[in-house]
Amino acid sequence: MTPPPWREHPADTMTIANNIATLDAAITGSKGSRERFSLDIPRTWHTEIHRDCKHIPVPSYVGNYRGCQDPYLRGYGVMFGAFLGTPPSEVRDALETFATSLDAALTRLDETMQSPAAATPSRVNSAVEQVARHYADWLRIHPFADGNGRTARVLANWILARYWQPLVLPGRPPVDRGGLIAATTPAIALSDYRPLTRYLRTRLVAARRASSRQQP
Repeated sequence: MTPPPWREHPADTMTIANNIATLDAAITGSKGSRERFSLDIPRTWHTEIHRDCKHIPVPSYVGNYRGCQDPYLRGYGVMFGAFLGTPPSEVRDALETFATSLDAALTRLDETMQSPAAATPSRVNSAVEQVARHYADWLRIHPFADGNGRTARVLANWILARYWQPLVLPGRPPVDRGGLIAATTPAIALSDYRPLTRYLRTRLVAARRASSRQQP
């Protein structure tokens, strides 16, 4: 069975943007939450991002990972830019490795930042480094048939909100999409996370400034 490809339909663009705005608002409202990461969380995000979309070729594409037992996703391969996502048969193991890595990183960060006052610049910088690494690793796997970048940006926001930081990659389309792609490419291609880390630090500074201007 050849799975039909999924590419975002223009008629769904505004629905997706509105759904992401709702997710961003929920993340902002839960700053400091210490929910333990599991692979069910991105599945929930993916479902919420694509809620009420009318032009998804196969309903099971939403909220399910490539390589699962669904007949359309079992063998679904993806290309993104010049990169080939993880083969479907290896997605499950790659995701389990990802989840173990992120859970360990969050445990270490949680121990050092147990209150807003403990979220010092150096400690937040450590969190940004983990965001860069796991953002790029998620994209390298590309576990969904589509919507991987959308989900990765929600993940980045979710991690930093955990440490009382503003949304670093809000909305849809992302701010400075070209700059984000350029910074992410070395991380995906070479596992060089430094350009992406620097980029995310710049975005975080901008987000803090915007947040301070909005405060009465």
